[in-house]
Amino acid sequence: MGKKMGTLLISPHSDDICMSSTHIINRGLLPEPLHLATVFSLSFHLAESTTRIKRASIPKIRKEEDCRFCHEIDAAYHELGFYDSHDTNVNTFYNARLDSGLERQLLQLLRRIQPTVVVCPMPGRLRAHTHHEAVFKVITAVISKKEDTTLYLVDDQPYSRIPLDEEIVCNGTNYIPRVIELSEVDLRRKIEMLKIYKSQMRDSYFQAIHNPAHGDDRMRYSESIWIPNNFISSVIENKI
Repeated sequence: MGKKMGTLLISPHSDDICMSSTHIINRGLLPEPLHLATVFSLSFHLAESTTRIKRASIPKIRKEEDCRFCHEIDAAYHELGFYDSHDTNVNTFYNARLDSGLERQLLQLLRRIQPTVVVCPMPGRLRAHTHHEAVFKVITAVISKKEDTTLYLVDDQPYSRIPLDEEIVCNGTNYIPRVIELSEVDLRRKIEMLKIYKSQMRDSYFQAIHNPAHGDDRMRYSESIWIPNNFISSVIENKI
């Protein structure tokens, strides 16, 4: 088994890591090499303005956008191949298959790439997203059993905007926030990278990134990453 190194970025859908973590990645705060794994890579949904595209072409479009984003951040791409079903909140059988299948694929991926850090978006607080909740549940359960892998949590804009004074406890571990501030230049760079996923994002998404739902000036141009309060990360702490 090789030496553990690098970061695995878990993206429920193909645009989530871009929304939540573009600046964190660009700042070089995460151990390299980077890997991006998209869970629902067989999603058949695009923004309203592009719904006339043939359904069979949509997963290909989303994969191409993911590959462009990975090229921008110099990350290896992994598609996990789950279908994006709107019935996951009521379909118990589907949930069970997702849980077991995702756990199996995640363990295989972790054994193969041996990351020291896994980054996962937290489920939304502003608008519940059942897919994100399902992924978060599986990821956190798996990582909690791996003592040599550290889990970082990120705020999945614009779904979330989790208050900085909110206590985050995950599998018995307390997490503390670190705010990664963006200048106007950083923000423009982030929006340019978000445009990679223009087929999936309505204009309201870009507005939500530029003008967060909670108008706290400190968070207006920022991304937030939560780390375990009992874990001293020289990479994170020295670069913030």
